[in-house]
Amino acid sequence: MIGSISLVKKRRLNSLQQEILRSPDFGTWQRLAQQHDDLIGATRWRRQEENSLYDHAEIRARHDRLARLLADRNYQDLLFALNEDLHGNKDVRGPQHLAQARCHQQRYQGCSHN
Repeated sequence: MIGSISLVKKRRLNSLQQEILRSPDFGTWQRLAQQHDDLIGATRWRRQEENSLYDHAEIRARHDRLARLLADRNYQDLLFALNEDLHGNKDVRGPQHLAQARCHQQRYQGCSHN
């Protein structure tokens, strides 16, 4: 994220990191952390929803669904959806690969992922 930065910017970054470590309270820490994020480009990165590192469309859809359930005060379905997300390992890019590895490791004859 930092890439090539000037000596002045590097010194400011080091100074901010030390100030963050010595923050007396959350408000100070938050203000300094925001400055740090601005300096290294993290603020800009967070605002950019699309990224090749994860399925941003799936994450947006899940977020919108959870937000809608919360706004509707539909707590039963909200808890169900959260439980499903937490325990269902819904990450689109990982489970197939993990399932294949697990089947290979166990040498399970009837595995549908072979």
